[in-house]
Parts: sequence; C-alpha cells; structure tokens
Amino acid sequence: MTKTPFNFEVNTEVNEHAQMEKLAAEILHLKSLLKAKQEQLKAYVMEKGPVSVGDTEFKFVPGMSWQGEPAALFNALRKKGIHPLRFFKVGANEIKAIFKETDFTEDDLKALGYKQVETQSTFRPVKKKDK
Repeated sequence: MTKTPFNFEVNTEVNEHAQMEKLAAEILHLKSLLKAKQEQLKAYVMEKGPVSVGDTEFKFVPGMSWQGEPAALFNALRKKGIHPLRFFKVGANEIKAIFKETDFTEDDLKALGYKQVETQSTFRPVKKKDK
C-alpha cells in the first residue's frame, strides 16, 4: 500500500489487467464529472462572484504577460553581451502556427537543422490510433 498526498491508501500491488481497465474507465468517468462540475461552478462565479471554501477561493484571476517589440528586446540583450536566442524558443505551438500560416513543411524545418525531440513523458489518456 502507498499513501497519496491526500492520505488515501492506494494498492500498488500487481492487479489483473481487467481490474486496471475498470480503474481506467472509472478515472475517465470521474474526469468527465469533474469537468462538468467545474464548468457549472465557473458559470456561477461568472454570474454571481467568487465562492470560498475554507482558505480557497474560486474566482477569475487575470493572466499576466509581457507585450512589446521583440526586436527591441533582442537588440538590448545583444548590447549587454547576452546572446538573445538563448531566450527566444520555438516550441510546438509556434511550429504549428508556422505550418498553419505558411507553406513550411517538416522537411523545410529539417533543412534548417531543426529536429523533433521527445520531451518529458506525461501520464494521460490518449485516443487510440486505428490499426
């Protein structure tokens, strides 16, 4: 038995595959319920205001970001002797946008020296691919 951060006991012994399929189905069902309940609470908070539970408050919190001219920041970093490209990354979302807005292909990126690399694995449900 293993304790979770919420002090639930979890049986980590080897179980039959059928039991794990039932567990996976239950997890998908619970995630669906959670999502529906979060949407219900979100709609309420949007209309009526924050909801407090103990020391936690459900409310809308604005996201913060920096906006400005990338070229100006690039040049300012270079003037300080800092290589600006250390801070300007092209991630999966940017690559998708480039593909969508241009005629670039994966082969074009490879010709520029880009390659797909596997990042940290995450545990999550994914749709099965048809065989």
